[in-house]
Amino acid sequence: MKVTIPKPCHENWAAMTPEEKGRFCQVCSKSVRDFTNASDQEIIDDLSQNPNICANFRVDQLDRNLSYSFLNSLFAKFAVGFVLTSGGLVAAQTQSQPHHPVKANAITKVTGEIVVAKVPKKPVKIDKNSPFILGKIASTGVDRPDAPIYVLNGKIITENTFYKINPDTIEKMKVLKGKHATSKYGAKAKNGAVIITLKGKK
Repeated sequence: MKVTIPKPCHENWAAMTPEEKGRFCQVCSKSVRDFTNASDQEIIDDLSQNPNICANFRVDQLDRNLSYSFLNSLFAKFAVGFVLTSGGLVAAQTQSQPHHPVKANAITKVTGEIVVAKVPKKPVKIDKNSPFILGKIASTGVDRPDAPIYVLNGKIITENTFYKINPDTIEKMKVLKGKHATSKYGAKAKNGAVIITLKGKK
């Protein structure tokens, strides 16, 4: 997904009334969602549910492909009720890590919350003094070169159709990777195949 703002809004962000997820614009009588601290995944999730919103973005968040975690989305949506197989067992060898003794002056108590940060492949330089861009969003779908194929009850479906499936209607879901996927579905399954069987269908 790529986020663009064809007609940026010229209202003053600081003059808007603060709200839970952003600010309220008195001029437009609309809520403006603040995505300046949001991850790419949060932006994708929010825009998928409501593509016609006004929002505040950092300049570096616009006009680029947003990073989308297919596996995180898959496991979040279908957390229970599916079987994940890769066509066999894989043996893994591990190397033992060298033991490093703890220094006597090491901190023994740490308080706070764990924060998981996604590090971009290329560092993004953010100019804190540059203006933010406000406006109505136009999001466009981007064909993901790493997308698997989706097979629903024996028929190949689109990724959009896959995400519209009600998780409660799924009886079984199976993921094929590598040779197992290509041997069954050919070259179009080079990135894997997600096979879904609905309840009451065989």
